[in-house]
Amino acid sequence: MVNRVVPRDALAEASLALAAEIAQQPAMGLKTAKASINQAQDAQGFFNSLRSAMGLQQLAHAQNYLVHGMAVDPSGAERVKALVKAPPLGAPEAE
Repeated sequence: MVNRVVPRDALAEASLALAAEIAQQPAMGLKTAKASINQAQDAQGFFNSLRSAMGLQQLAHAQNYLVHGMAVDPSGAERVKALVKAPPLGAPEAE
């Protein structure tokens, strides 16, 4: 969840200010608010989706160990960089 966006050079100051504001709140109120949010996320399947994603990630790492001898595809970083530089799918090609 995001409740504000600040410039990178103001991030440390804004983070400390927010932490000080939170620290002034009643501990029981903070605990119950956190529990409420966690329960709502669990009811929406958040925990199960995380468990599923982590299981699939482990499967992918195991496959990479078999194929490449390491947890990641060594060409993965270059492939991601190429995707970032590529135009979005469906975008008209530049002339």
